[in-house]
Amino acid sequence: MNVTGPAGVVVASCRRDLPVNAISIPALMRHVSASNYFIVVPSADLPAFRAALPGEVSLMAEESLITDWPLDRIAKALAPDFADRAGWYLQQFIKIEAVRRLAANAEALIWDGDTVPLRQLDFKDPQDRIGFYVSRERYQPYFDTARRVAGLERAIPQSFIAQCMYLRARWVQALLDRIEQTTGREWIEAILSALPGRCPSEFSEYETIGTFAMSEFRDGTFVNHRPWFRWGMAHFGGIQSVTPAGLERLARSYDFVALESWDRGARAWLRGRVQRLADRVAR
Repeated sequence: MNVTGPAGVVVASCRRDLPVNAISIPALMRHVSASNYFIVVPSADLPAFRAALPGEVSLMAEESLITDWPLDRIAKALAPDFADRAGWYLQQFIKIEAVRRLAANAEALIWDGDTVPLRQLDFKDPQDRIGFYVSRERYQPYFDTARRVAGLERAIPQSFIAQCMYLRARWVQALLDRIEQTTGREWIEAILSALPGRCPSEFSEYETIGTFAMSEFRDGTFVNHRPWFRWGMAHFGGIQSVTPAGLERLARSYDFVALESWDRGARAWLRGRVQRLADRVAR
């Protein structure tokens, strides 16, 4: 993969996720070729990340990137029952803002820090089109918000929520322009104001950007059907059980694996088992 522009790969994280980042970020640097690897974290977490990650990683304080919408302001903008989701929304805004600041002709990869690449990854085809990994999710509140803020309708049967997204900066800027023109508000305010507050998660940067790009720039995009594994934490039984040998075994079948902290217990293990069986049948 050839990432141009100063942002390169962008990851938003916090100290809670540092144990998995200590695995995922070095793997990201091995398997994804980029000009820069930026990890954006709360300023208080910078020393811990600097001590734990390779020196080539560029660290940035989230407060210097999202200056007008600190965590407490986002929390106040959410429904009181879901104010504790402010950090989840902030991480999405961080990734969008990091790409927005690039030159219009730049390209970048936004990557979930709890996801480990297992192979060399290439996000383009010979025609220079960008491929979007997809998943089986179908969560309607995300599309309802995308419709309210940008007039977007579902572009593909699958979901764009797939742990990572390679994109062109001009696509993100065009989307934010659309949001601001549609709502008459600055883009973060527009998104937060559009959330009805009926459930904890009502906006997805992946779903919104992917839907917009696939709708408005279809000639430059395609659906990447290569397999990735969602239920990594349940598969391993916890971060302490993740080993190089275990990751190597998954690499025989998948491009990357998610190690999400909530992915635990018997039900999660069963979902992972079902995915592996389904993937074998599909191949």
